[in-house]
Amino acid sequence: MVSQWVYTRFGIGIADEAWWDFRTRLFRAVTLPSILRHVREGVHWVIFTDVDIPSRSRRALDAIAGNHGDGQIIIRPLRFVCELPDALEWEVGRDGLVGVTRLDDDDAVSDDFFGALQYEHEPCIVSQPLGFEADLATRIMRPIHAPMLSLNTTFIGNANLIAEYARVGHHMVGAWADKRGIPTKEVQSESGRSFIYSRHKQSDTSFGARRKAIREDEHSVVLTASARSRFGFDEAAFEDWRQFARTAPSAPSSKTWDRTSALNEQAYRLYKDLADVRRQQRSATANIFQPVD
Repeated sequence: MVSQWVYTRFGIGIADEAWWDFRTRLFRAVTLPSILRHVREGVHWVIFTDVDIPSRSRRALDAIAGNHGDGQIIIRPLRFVCELPDALEWEVGRDGLVGVTRLDDDDAVSDDFFGALQYEHEPCIVSQPLGFEADLATRIMRPIHAPMLSLNTTFIGNANLIAEYARVGHHMVGAWADKRGIPTKEVQSESGRSFIYSRHKQSDTSFGARRKAIREDEHSVVLTASARSRFGFDEAAFEDWRQFARTAPSAPSSKTWDRTSALNEQAYRLYKDLADVRRQQRSATANIFQPVD
């Protein structure tokens, strides 16, 4: 039996409280209720956040885990993104067959997203390429075909490969799978498109261009109440976020991760050095009861 896990990176390395206020509201309106339905059916969810998350957002996450998690929602603070793969392995363990999906803090999946994976019992990479790209504030979305995104791709395989898989960017997953001899496939849920890729004024992308593309696409449709229900939106929280977003600041044109990319690379180098020290430490204490030369 496959043990299904979802993990979310939520603001690791972000200090701006205005960012946290906006994204926490959006998270509670979209991503939380979308995944919570699946948690109630046995999916495990690890939310990796920053060790210095503002207290209001931390209280919100703790309340979510305490009130709804039933032990299956884990809040794990980290200092740096490079710590995530090992932390994920720690939470999941190294034994058995697992399914792992990464979902960002502003995206959503359909009510039958994991149902499309239920017959997969052999190691593989499964992508559900049909979904929507949505301008959330205006409630307009367009259909897209986008295989091997983070949010629509699931690794199914031995748990001892989790950390290695989590270090691979989604654009390199296919090459990694080929190297490992793991087949890749595309599937589709019975009811159609299975994810919403969110766009909004604090997206870490060129939002203006993305919004224009959505509005001008002849295939775009309204993100109706029925569609929001299928993807799990909390209607009251979503409307609250839309009203809040009217006056919230927009993200600058530069990507948020660009601001700390050099620092994250430095942290990764130091983290690898610490990992080497850790290996030496274990070697030095592996035979405590043997005489020392």
